[in-house]
Amino acid sequence: MKRPPISDQVEVGVKIIDSMLSVGNGQRIGIFAGSGVGKSTLMGMIARNATADLNVIALIGERGREVREFIERDLGPEG
Repeated sequence: MKRPPISDQVEVGVKIIDSMLSVGNGQRIGIFAGSGVGKSTLMGMIARNATADLNVIALIGERGREVREFIERDLGPEG
């Protein structure tokens, strides 16, 4: 698979990520951590505040109830 190099930065709306861990247009990111440390909260912040036109969020291994809670609690009405 051939992909063009990442050249344009996307501001994710979380200052520490924008300043130290820049994300490029078209780039994929993964958030891995233990339970209860704020992964869903961070994903919600990124989804609500990013300058991207579209966010694709994959909640791998989550139950349907947890996905619904994420949409209602972390994404809000825009989710």
